[in-house]
Parts: sequence; C-alpha cells; structure tokens
Amino acid sequence: MDAHNIEVLPDTEIFTECIAIRDFSRFDIKDGDTEEQKKEKRIGLAGAEQLMDLYTESLVPCVAGSKLFHPNIRHFEPMTTSKMPLAVTGIDQLRVPASTEAMAILTYDNNKSKWEAMRRWNKEHPGSKMPRWSSKNPGANQEFKELYSNCEGKTDSWGGWSYTGRSLFNRLQAKIHESRIQNLERHVKYDKECVARLYNKFKDMHKEAQPPAKKQRTEPDVDIETDKNLEYIMEV
Repeated sequence: MDAHNIEVLPDTEIFTECIAIRDFSRFDIKDGDTEEQKKEKRIGLAGAEQLMDLYTESLVPCVAGSKLFHPNIRHFEPMTTSKMPLAVTGIDQLRVPASTEAMAILTYDNNKSKWEAMRRWNKEHPGSKMPRWSSKNPGANQEFKELYSNCEGKTDSWGGWSYTGRSLFNRLQAKIHESRIQNLERHVKYDKECVARLYNKFKDMHKEAQPPAKKQRTEPDVDIETDKNLEYIMEV
C-alpha cells in the first residue's frame, strides 16, 4: 500500500482491534456466508494485510527507531518475538515491546485528522503556506491540531500528552501485552506472513545481505534509514 495515495486514512479501530492484537477473525469465511460476503471478506483481509505491512514497515519503526528495528530485522524476524541481547548483561530484550506498538498506534490516532487536513490543504492550495494551530487563537485551524499532544512544543507532564492520551496509551499497552501472552502463536503466525510479504517486496535490498545472526552480542553498524512510506509522520 502506497501511503501517499491514501486520501482518507484508515480508522484507528483497525489497528487497535485487528492489527495490534493480530486478530483477523472478522475476515474468516463461514459456511453460511453468501458469495458476496465471501468476496467482501477476501477484499477486507487483503486490505488488512496491506495495513499490517504499513504498520510493520513504517509506523512501528518510527517509534522503535530505525537502528533497533531496521530492515535487516523487520524483513527477517517476527516483530512480536524479535530480541536483541544487551552487550552489558547478555540478557535478551524485545526489540518491539508492547509499549512500542502502543505508542505507534497512539501517535497515529493523535495525528490522523491533522495528516488528513494537511493532505487536503496541499491538494487544494498547492504551493501555499500551510496553516498552523496556535493556543493564541485556539478557535482557528483546529483541524491542524493533534488530538492528545501539544503541537507547539510546550511540555506538560508526560512530555506534553494529555490525560486522555496517557490513558489511551496505558489501555493499548495492556491490551497488546495481554494479547501477546494469550495468543502468542497467533501473533507469530501473522508476523511471519508479514515478514514474508515485506521480504518479497524489498528482496532486491537483501540480495547481498545475510539474515541477522541469532547470537549477535552487539548491534551492527547500520545506516540510519529514511522511511518515505509515511512522510507525514512528523512529531511524536
């Protein structure tokens, strides 16, 4: 899925209730389904898989960091179980814990309406200076304001996130953590399917590369990548 061509971004619900907990059961074809229902579910599953790829390739790395969850990791290893040994302690640590996925979704939900407003402005007013929301005139340009964070760079408690945003993060983290415990095999299954799709998409990148070593004690030198799949992720 090319994010640059998305006119209306997907509702956050598809990430919270499907992708983050790897629950694609809404697309299961049942015996009593009509042919039209079966077709709709197949189309829905294909779209959800594309969003899973976008989530893994762009949303999560923006929070995890391109050095921690770089292509030589996310195109080879399941996100849920991918670990790295810390050089000091030698103890394995998850590259993408539940908190990272929760923050990725919170960031998306926080900026979704703003990104859509920015896209509309660029389409309708090409070359014009984009408006900004300001606390000095809070009634104007509200579509360019984030939902839960302070876009003016001011700091409140918890890095400028509102109570609503902090509460949402806590709920998301707990939900993803619980799902990983209760449904680990399901998480790994869909992660592996996503890895296969991403590897196939970017296989030319890995022609001369080798999969990451299983017992690697320190991180290799990796060039910081520039993700262009989701350019409108600007602030976290």
